[in-house]
Parts: sequence; C-alpha cells; structure tokens
Amino acid sequence: MTTTTTCPTEETFAALLDGELTRNHAGAVREHAQGCAACRAREAHLSKVVAALSRLELRPDEAFVQSVAGRLSRPAPRPRAPVLPFALAAAAALAVALYVARPPSRSGEFTARGAIAPGAGRHLGFEAYVHPRSNPQARRLLRDGDALAPGDGLSFVLYNRSRQESRFLLFALDSRGAVHWFYPAYLAPGTDPTSPVLAASPEVVTLAEGVTPDHPAPGPFQVVAVFAPEELRVQRVETILAEGSLEALRRRYPAAEVQVLRVQVSP
Repeated sequence: MTTTTTCPTEETFAALLDGELTRNHAGAVREHAQGCAACRAREAHLSKVVAALSRLELRPDEAFVQSVAGRLSRPAPRPRAPVLPFALAAAAALAVALYVARPPSRSGEFTARGAIAPGAGRHLGFEAYVHPRSNPQARRLLRDGDALAPGDGLSFVLYNRSRQESRFLLFALDSRGAVHWFYPAYLAPGTDPTSPVLAASPEVVTLAEGVTPDHPAPGPFQVVAVFAPEELRVQRVETILAEGSLEALRRRYPAAEVQVLRVQVSP
C-alpha cells in the first residue's frame, strides 16, 4: 500500500467519511493519518461533526412553517413593469446575504438541518421542497419529473462543502421563457440585486422564507440553482438568458455550476 506523503485536504477527509474514496485511496489516507497527529485530530473532528449532524432531525421549525404558510396565504406581489422581456417575479425572498463563516443563529433566518444528504458526490448543491397550497405544512421533496400545481409554494435547502464561499442564485424558467426569481428577491424593475453569499460549512442551510412562483405558464418548469465564485447580477443574468437560455449562461460563466430540476406545472 502506498502511503500519502502530504497531508490530505479536508475535502479528502470528508470524502473518506462519506465513503467516496476508492479502497486503495482510503487505505492510504488512513495509513497517513496513523503517523500524523494533525491529520488524526482533523479526522476525529470531522467524524464528530458528521455524527452530530446525523442525529439532527430534518424538519422545519414552527417559525419556518408559519413563514411559508403566511407567504402562501396571500397573493404574490406583481412587478410594476418588466425591464426585460421576462416576467420579473416570485414572492418575497432573501433580504440578507450570508457573509459569515456559519449560518446566522437568530431564529427565523438560516438554520442547520441535519446531515449532508443531498448530492453525495457534489460539494455544492440544493434541494427544493413543495408546500401544497391546500396544506403548506405537508411539504415533500421536489424531484425531476414531479408535478407542480399553480399556487404551490417552494422552500430551499443549500449546502456548500467546498473550502471557499460561493455566490448563489435560485430562479425558475417556465415554458414561455419567463424567469421567476426566488433568491435574491427581484420585485422592482428599478433594482439590480446581486447573488447572496453561501458560506463554506459542513452544515446544511435552510433558506429563511418560502416562495411562490408568480403565475407560471403550464408545461415544463426548470428550477435552477447557480453557484459561482464571482458576484452575479440579476439583470445581467436575465439578459444572458434572453440570448440563449441556460447554455448561454454556462458559456458566460464557465466557472459556475448550474444545477437544474425539471418538473411540470399543471394547467
């Protein structure tokens, strides 16, 4: 067996604990850690973090549920006038960015939710949950091919297991090419909000508020998360999408990771 000559990175240890390394690579990392006090301590610390997170329950607290229910119980605000040939929309969304090393602990903002379950092979990712209009508390995980009814709400969970902070955007494209902005909020055409910051953390982050797509067109509906190392501006992204949809966005920001959930909006 070959022993690693340099200390493994935290990402390597995380992959080891997740069972993502090959047998040979995992053996080499463990053998290195046996002779390296710093790496033994790092592995022990990460093991404790993973064990602690795995014991947490994956359920929204009452304040979060009430926030979602309150958003869905009243009509979504309508934009005054579009600046670009897209619908500027969605219900209320994130008003603050994550500029701290861990999610804020104040109740009603961002709360850690359990172990890192989604996208085991990814360092950045998201999950979307549907809150039916008839019963917002009965949330379910949104998966490719699922149906979304008009008036249903959405909530989001993000994770960043990389070693650096990331900018993120959350929006949707309906069958008519309209953009429905979730995070950041984009309700006034005179504004040009920037992408919030998602701190690097072993914790899963539940975003603060539920959102409701604003009159989405029936048919294919793409829920999109963009993770980028650079600041992104909403109006610039809309312009790029108008030129060629998501492929144009990928070409313009090659360092960005674009993840898509493809669902259907019923009539």
